[in-house]
Amino acid sequence: MMYFLLIRPQQKEQRERAEMIRSLKPGDKILTNGGLVGVITKVEDLSIKVRIAEKVEVEVVKTGVARRLKD
Repeated sequence: MMYFLLIRPQQKEQRERAEMIRSLKPGDKILTNGGLVGVITKVEDLSIKVRIAEKVEVEVVKTGVARRLKD
């Protein structure tokens, strides 16, 4: 019973998050775990480049992305 109430929903959330991280692409607007909002300019194996202001780009580890934002 505990499996269906606790573990199963958590596994589903982990799968959805992993899929979101895998599907990140240039042009996506994101929110980082640190609270920065920006647009992805480049996707690499373990990190992404994010433009947070005019001529300001930071590198963020993919797991540091909290969520994708709607434009």
